Amino acid sequence: MISSPNRGGVKRPPFTQNQFGANVGGPVLKNKLFFFSSYEGFRQRKGSILTTWVPTAAERTGDFSQPGSANTKDPVTGQPSVLNIYDPTTSTGCSGNPPPATCRTQFTGNKIPQNRIDPTARRF
Repeated sequence: MISSPNRGGVKRPPFTQNQFGANVGGPVLKNKLFFFSSYEGFRQRKGSILTTWVPTAAERTGDFSQPGSANTKDPVTGQPSVLNIYDPTTSTGCSGNPPPATCRTQFTGNKIPQNRIDPTARRF
């Protein structure tokens, strides 16, 4: 099966579907006992595209200050926020409406302190 590209030029993953079945039946004793059996099978093989993120050398040490890096929030800070009625005119964030479930404080300079990185995670 040839995979043609989509509008973005990305090849579509392969897709194969097979649906099949069989029936059989007949007499065991003439005009008294019969048998019947049926089987249905379905096989679907569908490829998928994996898009993932590989951290840079700086991000592996806890430095997320470069453009394009994720914003890091301190998991030990924050408190649950009170949900208000949604108001689209207010800004988003911890004071937004609706506010996030928990408001966390961002690490200073978007850098995780070295003493907060688990030694096992640091080895990986």
